[in-house]
Amino acid sequence: MEQPAWDNNNFGYDTLKSPYARGAIYLNNAYELISGPNQWYLDSAKGKLFYRPADGRSMTTTDVRLPRLESLVRISGSYSEPVQNLAFSNITFAHSTWNFPSGPQGYVDQQSGAHAVGEYPKPADFLTSCQNGCPEFEKTRNEWHQIPAAVQVSAAAHVSFDGNSFEQLGSVGLGLGMDPNAHTSGTGYGASEIDVRGNSFTSSAASAIVVGGVQPGAHHPRDPRMTNHDIRIVDNTISGVSKEYRDNAGILSTYVTRATITHNTLTDLPYDGVDIGWGWGINDPGGNQYYLKAGLYNYQPIYRTPTTFRENYVAYNLIHDTKQAMHDGGSIYTLSASPGTVIERNYVYDSQVTFGALIDQGTRYVVMRDNVFLGSSRWVYINSDAGNPDTFNTKDNLVTGNWWDVGPERNPEGPGYNNQVTGNTQITDDNLPPEARQVITEAGARS
Repeated sequence: MEQPAWDNNNFGYDTLKSPYARGAIYLNNAYELISGPNQWYLDSAKGKLFYRPADGRSMTTTDVRLPRLESLVRISGSYSEPVQNLAFSNITFAHSTWNFPSGPQGYVDQQSGAHAVGEYPKPADFLTSCQNGCPEFEKTRNEWHQIPAAVQVSAAAHVSFDGNSFEQLGSVGLGLGMDPNAHTSGTGYGASEIDVRGNSFTSSAASAIVVGGVQPGAHHPRDPRMTNHDIRIVDNTISGVSKEYRDNAGILSTYVTRATITHNTLTDLPYDGVDIGWGWGINDPGGNQYYLKAGLYNYQPIYRTPTTFRENYVAYNLIHDTKQAMHDGGSIYTLSASPGTVIERNYVYDSQVTFGALIDQGTRYVVMRDNVFLGSSRWVYINSDAGNPDTFNTKDNLVTGNWWDVGPERNPEGPGYNNQVTGNTQITDDNLPPEARQVITEAGARS
């Protein structure tokens, strides 16, 4: 409840005062809340840890660790001389922390780990006038920070992570080419030809893997060498991450050229499985009309050139048991224009009666085909404004050849939308066609 965290968390969208659907407030780390075995309270000011062990368990045999490092490995060169040709294999990365939220800025989350930092002028009546956006809030958007990672890679090329374990980490597990504020080197972006294969990620406070940034240097880099490109995330197992920062997806890839996310298994997640893109279309050519009215472009230009988000490939992933805490989003989620991007042959089920796939604001030129979605409230939700296709600018997408059982699609139609949802098949669990069974069989991490 310190300032400016308290006011910032009551300002903008999805606030403490006016949460979106299924919103909740979590209280933790109070001595008075200890009510059963294996619960604990840390009194940082006094340097004391209070812990109630299970019956019959002795503290002499209990392993207690208090992480002190915020980053375990930092790989970073410069755009003119990037670090090159490193391989990390069969290593366990464990026991890191992130102390920033314990300060007065707190954790003012916006989405997928992006959080507001700083003090911003607010309307005098912001508790009523700025609960679903306002011009003053839009000033924060291009200045959001990202959660740093335990293992950080920026200004680097030809780096591989193969067969490693990322566990018990206090932040993001692996961060590739994020904004400079998420790198202890002070240099962000510039990650290229990076392979992340056959690793396991579990028991972390935030996302398993984050690729790319959210600030202007990510979507319109001043130097082409800053562009994050050719990132391959393949055959990884991700389970039980984002335990503390529950708005974090299992994998987030923002402004990246040629990100390949295939044959991964993602499960036991509070929010989304795989999220690609960023920006709600506000940084695409012509911008987003909704945010023009909201006042965003008082603080940034309307761009005329495309972003670096293009030619992404999300396929053969097994995504299930997602959306355990956070409602808004999809097991597969897209934002903004991405020419040449294909989402295919993924198997998604058990999304806690939320969206299987959310094609969110500004998404354009994406092809989503031959996926299997079971047990969603909407197997695909295309977030175009029902009254005007230009409001959110979610257009020109093709959704075809998919199989779904319950939860019909949402796709506003009419002149100007051009989101084609065609040739998809409703099925039942006991009537899966061979083609759908093959998608199910092939999805997920391979041993």
